[in-house]
Amino acid sequence: MNPFNFLQLSDVHLGRPFTWLPEPLAERRRADQRDLLWRAVKLAIDRRLAAILIVGDLFDGEVADRETIARAIECVSQDGCPPVFIAPGNHDCFSRSTFYYDNRRLTAAGQAPWPGHVTIFESPKFAGASVPGRDDVRVWGRCVHENVDSSERVLADDRPELDESMLHVMMLHGSRDGFLPPGKRMTAPFNDEEILAWGADYAALGHYHRPQSIADEEGVVRASYAGSPLALAVDETGPRHVQVVTVERNSLHRRVEIEPLELDRRRLHRIEVDVTGLGSPDALSAKIHDALETSIVGKDDLAIVTLSGRTRPGVDLLTGLDNEAPKHFWVRVDSAAIRPAYDLSIYRSGEARTTEERFARSLLEEMDAEKDPERKRLLEAALFYGLDALKLGDVAPRYEGTPLSPAAASPAAQPEEKR
Repeated sequence: MNPFNFLQLSDVHLGRPFTWLPEPLAERRRADQRDLLWRAVKLAIDRRLAAILIVGDLFDGEVADRETIARAIECVSQDGCPPVFIAPGNHDCFSRSTFYYDNRRLTAAGQAPWPGHVTIFESPKFAGASVPGRDDVRVWGRCVHENVDSSERVLADDRPELDESMLHVMMLHGSRDGFLPPGKRMTAPFNDEEILAWGADYAALGHYHRPQSIADEEGVVRASYAGSPLALAVDETGPRHVQVVTVERNSLHRRVEIEPLELDRRRLHRIEVDVTGLGSPDALSAKIHDALETSIVGKDDLAIVTLSGRTRPGVDLLTGLDNEAPKHFWVRVDSAAIRPAYDLSIYRSGEARTTEERFARSLLEEMDAEKDPERKRLLEAALFYGLDALKLGDVAPRYEGTPLSPAAASPAAQPEEKR
């Protein structure tokens, strides 16, 4: 059986709001998403791959703007584009709201339809589709029909008969047991035994934004997540990939090779800078600059610089921090972890006589009893603000974690919607 080579990608989330970026930069990132899809299809054409598998969340929501829809369709309409298979995920679920997967409604709205070589799986039950030019290959897929938490174990309940004379590739937008990230929706959960027992030679997975793979007892990778191909949230650092997958099987063995490819022009970096001993904003700016250079943050990249350490009480390192022109696409400096070098042990013993001692002990006791980390952090900030006021007669915004950006003014990072 000849090798079956295809491009696997998922979780592009076209139209993402990027609420953690200033709006002008968020719009540029949305343009980056559209450009990435174009280049992914171009890659498949140049490599002469047999298919493109998009394993859910091509769009960020059930509603998308006309420009984003038009560009997605243009991308897969390039001359020479191989057959494309789309298995809608929880964000772009196949429902009455997602008119962008309905050619009749697209045409009625005056938009170009999906070309004939694009197969969109429209049922929550697995369906098989042929690959033009490959009579020996069957691609199986399903759609998610609602963007809600779901505990339905589709692999255990929906196992079609597979023709052993053919190569079978399955597409599943779902949650691998034991690996669900915080804030991620439970969608079509499965375990490793279920996915191996289903019988596909290889399963292209979507939903998780970091690469993962599942191997059989012979060490052959039988399923994998490519992850999101560009950083969608503040915790998605480092290189992001699409995958070129090669699947081959004969009577003696099965072979699966995966080649990760980075298509996004920008990386998101997270860098830590210790401010202990620094006495001025200029010193902090220089240290941040050195940290960015050392980490090889490119001019097109994004970076979150987290400050930590103990500063001398009353020293404000943040006022006037780096007013130079931007050197990178976006940099955010997060001061939430900076703390003054107050000796708190003196407030924990002996009799609290002064207002300062009574205030500090009261806050420390409340902090010690608090179980919620976020509430404890707020109490700690309140303690240091109070000590600043009582000891120094000066209070400046230092401890609540409002970020400053040398490259672009931006609001504090907001949590992404449930993913």
